[in-house]
Amino acid sequence: MRLEFHPEAELELIEAAVHYELEVPGLGKRLEAEIRRATDLLLQHPKMGPRSILICASSFLHGFPSRSSTP
Repeated sequence: MRLEFHPEAELELIEAAVHYELEVPGLGKRLEAEIRRATDLLLQHPKMGPRSILICASSFLHGFPSRSSTP
């Protein structure tokens, strides 16, 4: 199975990582690691599906605010 990000979502993730890295060195790399961890989880459990992702989005990225409070 393969997981792909929509191009706009991928750009948003990159921009968020750059923002965090500028705020606190190493934080952008932590965000990237959390994204990898979350995508690995989704690939291991594909039946979680998009609805679960939307409902639980903030729990996927530990230590980072949800979309509504990101820069």
